[in-house]
Amino acid sequence: MGSPVKVLLFVENTGAIAQIRLLRPFEKLQESLVLTYDQYVMDKPRQFDFAQFDKYDVVIFQRTSSPETVNLMRQAQKRNTRVIYDIDDNLLDIPPEHIFFDEFQDSAITNAIRSHLAEADLVTVSTGVLWSALAEFSAHRVVVQNEIDLNLFPPPQAKLKDQVTIAYAGGITHRRDLEPVVPALVELLEEYKSAIRVVLFYLRPASLKKYPQVLHLGGFPEYQQYARLLQEAKIDIGLAPLRDNKFNTAKSDVKYLEYGSQAVAGVYSRSLPYSSVVDGETGLFVEGDDAGMWYDRIKYLIEHPEERERMGNNAMLDVRGNRTADHMAQTWLKTLNNLFASDPVVPAKPVVSIIMLTYNALQYTKECVESIRRHTFYPHEIVFVDNGSKDGTVGYLEELTSANPHYRLIANKTNMGFAAGNNLGVGAARGEYVLMLNNDVLVGPGWLEDLVSSLERHPKIGLVGPLTNHISGRQAIAHVPYEDAEGFYRFSAQLREAKKGVLTPRRRIAGFALLLRRSLFEQVGGLAQVFGSGNYEDDDLCLRVAELGYAIMVDEGTYLHHYGSKTFTANGIDYAASLKRNEKLFRKRWPDVDHKWLLEFDEPLAESHKAQLDRAAVALEGGELGAAETICAQVIRENPLSASAYHGLGLCAHLKGNHDKARSYYQSALQHDPALHPAIKSLARLDLAAGNASDSQIGLLRLLEKDQDDFEARLLLANVLLRQEQFEDAVHLLISITRDDPDDYDGHMTLAALYDELEQGEKVVELMNVVLATRPHDEDAIDLMAKYAPIS
Repeated sequence: MGSPVKVLLFVENTGAIAQIRLLRPFEKLQESLVLTYDQYVMDKPRQFDFAQFDKYDVVIFQRTSSPETVNLMRQAQKRNTRVIYDIDDNLLDIPPEHIFFDEFQDSAITNAIRSHLAEADLVTVSTGVLWSALAEFSAHRVVVQNEIDLNLFPPPQAKLKDQVTIAYAGGITHRRDLEPVVPALVELLEEYKSAIRVVLFYLRPASLKKYPQVLHLGGFPEYQQYARLLQEAKIDIGLAPLRDNKFNTAKSDVKYLEYGSQAVAGVYSRSLPYSSVVDGETGLFVEGDDAGMWYDRIKYLIEHPEERERMGNNAMLDVRGNRTADHMAQTWLKTLNNLFASDPVVPAKPVVSIIMLTYNALQYTKECVESIRRHTFYPHEIVFVDNGSKDGTVGYLEELTSANPHYRLIANKTNMGFAAGNNLGVGAARGEYVLMLNNDVLVGPGWLEDLVSSLERHPKIGLVGPLTNHISGRQAIAHVPYEDAEGFYRFSAQLREAKKGVLTPRRRIAGFALLLRRSLFEQVGGLAQVFGSGNYEDDDLCLRVAELGYAIMVDEGTYLHHYGSKTFTANGIDYAASLKRNEKLFRKRWPDVDHKWLLEFDEPLAESHKAQLDRAAVALEGGELGAAETICAQVIRENPLSASAYHGLGLCAHLKGNHDKARSYYQSALQHDPALHPAIKSLARLDLAAGNASDSQIGLLRLLEKDQDDFEARLLLANVLLRQEQFEDAVHLLISITRDDPDDYDGHMTLAALYDELEQGEKVVELMNVVLATRPHDEDAIDLMAKYAPIS
């Protein structure tokens, strides 16, 4: 479009939701001159002239829920104006205890919401959970994550020195959410007296009214006023309780954004909306409605001011650095651009279809599903495939899938086996990615985001799996430091922090949790059903994927707890007999494959790659470029993230004189490891030879900022400086090289050549004496010395 996009915003009011999701980010876009917008406030009813739609390219209806606004939407579309419906709550699934429950039981309202969802050109939502929950109503949905406007929430003021301020800034709709916290606050007020104060926005429970140190600020229709008072409250500890229900699960982390902007250490319900919080780093978690745990967590922060300050500062750095309305404005701009593109609108992130087989073992399935619900903040669906359970599993799954639109059930009358069941589930999947997941695992925060990120690191990564406590092969951690679920969650979070983004190549990963693209699953023909109830079908799949040229990787930062073989146990299946039978089938299909080699018992693939690259280096030094290329290409086939292998291919191309190809390989190496010094130096040499001395200099200076003792880089930089006729700097650098490393031949010779050009014979002789002391027969040194002094 040639001119700025014109947008009309229909909002219920100008309160928090409208400010956060539309008014603030669109104001920034208007200031940037990329669009213009007008707003129409629905709480100030007036007659709307349909002809006004002709002035706008896009109309956005936010949370509107009346037949009148459905008509407005349809009138806009009749005039070829695009329509977006923005919604940040699952208004079709409000729980009975919610203050607005009765209002949303009106069929006229619910039908209007469904019409908005189904008929809008695009639906924008605030979270991945809400994106999944609305799948049955709209095929065109994108996530526009809530962010915070720092113009509304300026930097925090200094906290009070003589009191710890605890605050709850939830609105009137959160009365039931606050209930479990009130007994904890009463106990703390009795215990600490005037050493603490409690600040309440909107809500004031009756049991807290008698305490003089409880300050009630009331409700504020203007979000700007609320933001100012939040800053002036000088809060130390913020409370964010959420009851565990489907409605709350779809909410966003606005309280974390608000508290974090003010360097407040928050105490949060461990729930999906707050999966952005890192327990112990940017806040603390409480499980469920446990009043005792609320007391313990708040008391901990009262008693540990240094920890309170650390968590508050961490949250502020996160929020003010990564979650601002500027980011949200850019997301809206991208969303609008997609709306006018010729391609259909697609979700911001590819959907993962989780395929879960069940065959009795109901309790483990419940634990697994609950774990997924609590810790999965990524667009997904779950396809349950039941293989004839008799223990109530089917009834549980029927109830679960009827209540969750993004859960589906395939109920088989008999046990089809592991491979056939998974194949059936993938056949019904809607996602771009599929994850085959056992029903006896527990997952932790960030697990699915990280696995997807790992798969997307390179198009030639075929399969990705996590680490665990109980599995065959090298994915198992032998001795884990936990004994219960709470310990697992702590351990998985610690491992994630230490190893996030670290991928290791494998020959085989186990099928208990296995992520791949659905297209690749279909390309290999799915799992081999000959293996029946289970065992060896994952080994077979890995070999077939590798034959197609795809790599198999383990995400070292993602850890799942695996109870292990619970379906076999629950159904009285002889695991050992199944293993033995399928081993024979596997050997028949792969007679030349050593299973110990496949599981990397004796020769881990990563160690094998290191040895191969050492051989490639020897081949390069001997001029055997073809052999070196073959080795490096094989390593890349098995690990497309190997920076050293790309560097090796670059060296081969460089020596062959193919500089464009060499540059591409060097850049690939640095893409996968920006700190790979050999690749930085090789690219600098290439740039220098191509006459790009300035590019060469930039790369070398960045390297030397981190490693001042890299003599090779210093010498190369000296040559770059000479090429740029920066003689004084080059001389100083060469002198420092020869001083720091008296045995550096190239440094002495380069400096001597420079002095020779300047006809400073005395310095040439001094340098050549050093060289000839260790290399008495060096012809270049002899010739240079002979120009200025006889050699005896």
